[in-house]
Amino acid sequence: MEKQSPPPAATATKTAAAPQKATIQSPCVRVCKLDSSGDYCIGCFRTRQELTVWSRASDTEKQKILDAALGRQHDFSQT
Repeated sequence: MEKQSPPPAATATKTAAAPQKATIQSPCVRVCKLDSSGDYCIGCFRTRQELTVWSRASDTEKQKILDAALGRQHDFSQT
């Protein structure tokens, strides 16, 4: 008796899920320069750490980063 091939579904390889489209856009305004203390960007007010993790951050994490940056921007404008 001849050996039969398994049905196609059994041999199919799993395909990776399509990457999700980011729903929260980067606040970058192309003024990439750190403040005099080197703590945050004077264009978008994100810290070095926040800049580093942005591309891998979830939308929840991005929203926290944006909220913190907005607070820094507010503090900056008060001085």
